[in-house]
Amino acid sequence: MSSTRDFIAATFSDGLLPVLRRPVEDVIYETLDQRQIPNRTDFKELRDLVLSLRGQVTGMASGIRRLAEGADQATDDLADQTESLESLQEQLVALTRRVANLEQENRNLAEQLAAQASSADAVSAVEGDDADVAEGVK
Repeated sequence: MSSTRDFIAATFSDGLLPVLRRPVEDVIYETLDQRQIPNRTDFKELRDLVLSLRGQVTGMASGIRRLAEGADQATDDLADQTESLESLQEQLVALTRRVANLEQENRNLAEQLAAQASSADAVSAVEGDDADVAEGVK
């Protein structure tokens, strides 16, 4: 008799299962919504979001790395240019001094030339006077 009772109970529960199944699913989904427990779709969306962000972060990291390398290169180039500029400034100072020395030498030579010219005029004048005296003596 217990097998008949089990058969009747199983048949009755199988008949009630479709009727009770829907409310039980609703209760489970309501509980999940209230507790905000993620479902498979939420996990998939989260995974896709993480993967897209990972790609963006990787791209940004490589971009930042390239910018840092470019900044390092620019810093090195700037240091080289600064050294070149300092060298050129030293050469400019040396050339300025050389030009000043040459101008001074030019003035000195001009004064010497003027002195020699005046000496030559004086000698010519004396020779001219000597020639007049010599003619006057003749």
